[in-house]
Amino acid sequence: MYKVMRWTKSSSQLRASPLEIEGIVYETQKDRAQVLRSALLERRNLADDVEEPAEAIEATMRLDLDCTVTRDDARHACTSTGNTSSRADGITVVMLKAAWPSISTAVTTLFQASLRLGHYPQAFPEAEVVMIPKPGKDLTTARPWRPISLLSCLGEGLERLVAKRLAWAAITQKVVHPQQAGALPKRSCSDPALALLHDVELALCKRKPLRSSPWTYKAHSTLSFATDSYADCWNKAGLNRRDG
Repeated sequence: MYKVMRWTKSSSQLRASPLEIEGIVYETQKDRAQVLRSALLERRNLADDVEEPAEAIEATMRLDLDCTVTRDDARHACTSTGNTSSRADGITVVMLKAAWPSISTAVTTLFQASLRLGHYPQAFPEAEVVMIPKPGKDLTTARPWRPISLLSCLGEGLERLVAKRLAWAAITQKVVHPQQAGALPKRSCSDPALALLHDVELALCKRKPLRSSPWTYKAHSTLSFATDSYADCWNKAGLNRRDG
């Protein structure tokens, strides 16, 4: 009902703000798109890339990855995201959910073959770049515009499936360090900070300044102890836990 009511409202007649780059004003949508592409996407070249390592790195162990894909695995990988924006191929997550009973077998077969052969379909990396304006900024320049890449929903589903299986295999096969945080299931990036905070608070609770001491001495001793506690906890978190 609310979507139908939108048609009763007249569309805004205001045009997008023109862009002014190096003293030249660009007004049409095509010109604005081209100048944003040049200013944001083509400002780097191969000379700015990171140099390859001088020596090739040989893997010391092999990571066994499960290549079996069920229909539920493929469905969850493709339709569990909340992003409903249209992509370059015109397929959205809503469309995948609606058509899943008819395409589930084909998508599952495609994902399983991709894992087994180690092949990523060439059509999936093709992306449509959309410029998103930053709120509250001057949109007449290129700096407030942020480019985002809209990949194929099926391609993102395959990437999501591979990423989760790689993370799970890395944990179960003990490839990553036990204290590794981030990019792994149940390993939040904030865990090291919380662990350090817990150690500091525990150290502060174990030793308190004497009540009979003057206030100045009490404050100084508390501050000194807190500093020592923080230093000790930082050393333990940065050195001992790294080796553990």
